[in-house]
Amino acid sequence: MDVSVLIVNWNTRDLLRACLKSIFAQTPSLSCEVIVVDNASEDGSADMVQKEFPAVRLIQNSENEGFGRANNQAFRESAGEYVLFLNPDTEIRDRAIEKAVAFMKAHPNVWLAGAKSVHADGTIQVSTACFPSLAMIWTNGVPLKIALSVFGPFKKIFKTSAVYTNDGFTMTEDATSRRVDYVLGQFMLTRRDVLVEVGVFDEAIFMYEEEADLCYRIYKAGGEVWYVPDAVILHHERRSIDQLPDAFRHEVDWFLCARGRFMEKHHGKAMEVIFHAMTGFSSAVKLVLYAVLFLADRGKRRYLTRRLRYHGAIERWYLKRMFTFIKIKKR
Repeated sequence: MDVSVLIVNWNTRDLLRACLKSIFAQTPSLSCEVIVVDNASEDGSADMVQKEFPAVRLIQNSENEGFGRANNQAFRESAGEYVLFLNPDTEIRDRAIEKAVAFMKAHPNVWLAGAKSVHADGTIQVSTACFPSLAMIWTNGVPLKIALSVFGPFKKIFKTSAVYTNDGFTMTEDATSRRVDYVLGQFMLTRRDVLVEVGVFDEAIFMYEEEADLCYRIYKAGGEVWYVPDAVILHHERRSIDQLPDAFRHEVDWFLCARGRFMEKHHGKAMEVIFHAMTGFSSAVKLVLYAVLFLADRGKRRYLTRRLRYHGAIERWYLKRMFTFIKIKKR
């Protein structure tokens, strides 16, 4: 078996259908097994897979087990030499899996590879990131640099290849394969023996930062992670999480818990505490900056409203925990 494609689904039936069709249509030259783990969907996703894709192996969970734990379930049932973790809100374009596998075969030093993700209109999404650190809270190319780069005197200082639109962040064209810290979780291709050596996803993380943790362990073991833009996927961002009521509250809770877990696991408890303190402060600064942008840039208000809600959710998350800590101390 060449490739095991592992997909964790939660209430994205129609997107999952398109994803599965694209896998079989765009991967003709590889022997490929597809395993779908359905995390207690209520939209008929599991029935759809059983009826329309009998070749797909389906694992049905009675509750939402999260991203990492469910992917680990699928991995234990898989047999491929290569393992692809793929989101259900993606579609394979122009034989992307075959191209990524060919790249890894030609570069044995590459232990994990990610594809170029695009929006439906063809604009390029942010698909890679730097390992979490205290410095990146302020200097990471996405939120703060973009906020500052719209102000005249800062445009040249805070150059960034990412721009913000009403649909989210987009990147300028980048056709060069390159080594990166980590790739985002919508498309992660690795080898079975890599996962045997460094371990699978950290099941203490429900969602977010699983890919950062896995890629960091690969880095520590001497492997390399690469971005492969020849492999292209269509990615419908946020279609699963945006179904939740008060989605930003859930997203912030999962993200900050996961990022704190990463910092403690790899850098110690003190670093986790410092990370949370700096994140709370920097998010407050970003909240002010985005509020100013909201008043100054009418053309991006839909997007800026989402950023304001997101950073507002972060501040509420920290305030809630601060009050809980004070109450515990009083007791």
